[in-house]
Amino acid sequence: MDKWIKCRKGHPNIAYIPDIIIASALRLIGRLGQLGLKEGFPSAVKNISTVIGMFIQHAQDEDIPWGVQLAAVYALCDLSPSNRAEISKILEAWRRETARSVPAAVLGALDEPKMK
Repeated sequence: MDKWIKCRKGHPNIAYIPDIIIASALRLIGRLGQLGLKEGFPSAVKNISTVIGMFIQHAQDEDIPWGVQLAAVYALCDLSPSNRAEISKILEAWRRETARSVPAAVLGALDEPKMK
């Protein structure tokens, strides 16, 4: 993801990585994080969710493509059991900041009692 961000910022000599690859990697991280929680690695999953949370917090400022933002949001929803309160705050702030229509699945996840 670091290379993708650097490429977006115009750094020379950084190979182009399509947005769909980043979005797919984020979704995979969310799913693998769920497995990590089930297997007893909550601190590792919490660390991952913290990094993705920071990514989402800067998504509007960095003009991150909508599809990549959604993939990161869905990944955080998947990782929410690792740090419910913090993830809920991050997702609520993202929802308030975005000018786009937030999918019903994300709104539903935010409304679930487990996210609060």
